[in-house]
Amino acid sequence: MEISSTSLSETSEALSGKRKWNTIQPHVTTYYEPIIIDLIKETRCTQALTKFFVCCGISFGIVENPFFLDFIQSLCPGYKPPRRTKLSSTLINSELAHITLNIEEELKNEKNLTLGK
Repeated sequence: MEISSTSLSETSEALSGKRKWNTIQPHVTTYYEPIIIDLIKETRCTQALTKFFVCCGISFGIVENPFFLDFIQSLCPGYKPPRRTKLSSTLINSELAHITLNIEEELKNEKNLTLGK
C-alpha cells in the first residue's frame, strides 16, 4: 500500500494539532433568522402579502390555513401574517388608498391626455 505525500502531511498536521484552514469559519448567526423582525420588514411583508392575495385572486381564508402559516414561518420565522378579517378590510383599503394617490399624482403631472380604444 502506497501513502501519498499529501495524506502523510495531512496526517502529521492532524496529529500535531496545527492544521491550517484556508477559509474563514462563518459565524453561527449566518445560519438562522431572528425570531423577532423589525416593524419596517413586517410592514413590507404585509404589503407584499396583500398585493399577492389581491392580484392573484386568492381567497383571504388561505391566510389562516395551517399549511400556509407553516410556509410563511419557514420563509421568515419572525413574521406573523394578519388575520383574514384584517387582510380583507383594513389592509385592502390601505393599499387601495396608496394606489389611488399614486395614480392621482401621475395624472396631475400629465398633459393632453386622451381616451382611446
